[in-house]
Amino acid sequence: MRKQLITLSIFTLSLFSITSCEKDKDDTPQKTKTELISQGSWKLQSATWNSLDALSFFDDCYDDNIITVNANGTGSIDESTDVCAPSNAGPFTWSFQNNETEIDISATLIPGGGSTFTLVTLNETTLVVSQDFTFGPSTAPAILTFIH
Repeated sequence: MRKQLITLSIFTLSLFSITSCEKDKDDTPQKTKTELISQGSWKLQSATWNSLDALSFFDDCYDDNIITVNANGTGSIDESTDVCAPSNAGPFTWSFQNNETEIDISATLIPGGGSTFTLVTLNETTLVVSQDFTFGPSTAPAILTFIH
């Protein structure tokens, strides 16, 4: 009986040791796309079209815009120092489309651009969207990178 008690004790102690060595799982919930896109203001960092620097094609007034996106489907554009004529500052509405793979925005983010963008990257610090854009006889994706 004593031998069985010792064996049971060793087994229990071994089992406890094994389970206590497991790493704790990260219980921090993953942020939703709405939380990520609305956690701060965005500023255009770069724009490319057909592998070219597209910022050189934009009026300077688009370069310094500050875009604020709110979780409730609204937002605003602040034109900062360089103001476009006519101005594109002011409120807008937005929504995710197509299982959150696209974003539709009622404001003009790029001259001649449309309202629906494909979501390429969205994380804590970076928002990358793309949109087919026609310039002259060529159509290619315009890729916009925004940062906080």
